[in-house]
This record gives sequence, structure tokens and C-alpha cells, in this order.
Amino acid sequence: PSASAVSRFRLWIAGAVDVPGTTSGDVDGMKDGMDKALGIRRVERLEEGLSSAMIVSLHCPLDAATRHLIDASAIAALPRGAFLVNTARGGVVDSAAVVDALASGRLGGAALDVLEQEQPAPQSPLIQAWRDPLHLAHDRLILNPHGAFYSEEGTTEFRRKGAMEVRRALLGEPLRNVVNQVFPS
Repeated sequence: PSASAVSRFRLWIAGAVDVPGTTSGDVDGMKDGMDKALGIRRVERLEEGLSSAMIVSLHCPLDAATRHLIDASAIAALPRGAFLVNTARGGVVDSAAVVDALASGRLGGAALDVLEQEQPAPQSPLIQAWRDPLHLAHDRLILNPHGAFYSEEGTTEFRRKGAMEVRRALLGEPLRNVVNQVFPS
């Protein structure tokens, strides 16, 4: 993975929340010293953070810099038996490398909420491992449809919050949860 890819998003690592590419100043509103108070260790390189991560949960965009950010070499940097969770975008993780790492025991488990190819091909190594109870990766692989958030209660909440946001807009009040707002760089 390139250094630019690492500096573009935050990598949260269980046990120590690591913020690659940062050494001082504000990081998403985090002032110097707050990291120590929260038990956060900042790192300069992705590999440095991965080497101490027993759980990696990905939350980043997919672009040319982050495609296959977690590949065979990144997985090899993790401690043996580490867990990988991807709820970001499927292409951020090399799924073939995940299957190999699960089968070899390098990864202790993987939970993927997104896949490189939606709808995955039936012959995909990932799908074959998930479907075959005899596959070495089978019992340590969780595949979940990206729509796992769905519930009747959630649908009601979406509608209520959407209506409240429209009301604020019509009354000229400040909007919440603006996803397309332009921020100065």
C-alpha cells in the first residue's frame, strides 16, 4: 500500500487505536496528548500498525490508492491469528489472500460485509470457502450482505430522520448529516 493511501484515512486497531501518517497536531479533532489519554499509539506506516493489530476493522473509501490495501503482504504483517473486518468497500481487501490466510491459519477469522464483486461468481474462492463446510477457511469466515442494517425499526427511523431534515431545510434551519458539504482544505 502506498503512503498516500495510508494518510488518507484512519486505521483503527483493537488494543491500540493507531492513526497512520500523523505525528502531531489535530487528527480529526484529536489534539496532541489526547492520544495518550485514550491509549492511542500513532504510527507512521501501515505495516507498523498492522504488526501489533489483533483486530483490523476497515472504514475507508475505495480508490486507486486503497484497492487491495489489505493484500497478502499486509495480512502477513499481522500477528498470527488476527481478525479482519471489512465494512468499507470490497476492493479494499484482496479476497483471495483472505481465503489463503484463513486456510493456513494466518488469519484467525474474517468478517466481510462487502465483496470485491457484487454478485460474486459461484466459483469465487471466497464463496467456495464459505459454502464448503470441509474447507479449511469455512468456520472462520463470515460473509454478510451489506444490507445487514435493515430492520423495521431502522426503516421507521430513516423515514422520521429524513422528514425532520426536510422540515429543517424548509424552515431555513441548519441541516444535520450533510454528506455532500464542501469543506475548505
